Amino acid sequence: ANAEDVVLRGLTDDQRATLLATPTDDGYRLDVHLQGEHETVFFAV
Repeated sequence: ANAEDVVLRGLTDDQRATLLATPTDDGYRLDVHLQGEHETVFFAV
């Protein structure tokens, strides 16, 4: 479903990676980075 998402398709691979949780042994993990090399993409709505 992520491959078909209109918003995600408008981002680069690196930007998209900041918005997707990754599976872990006990659920999922999503790190939010406010600045720097892996800064999480935010949308102005």
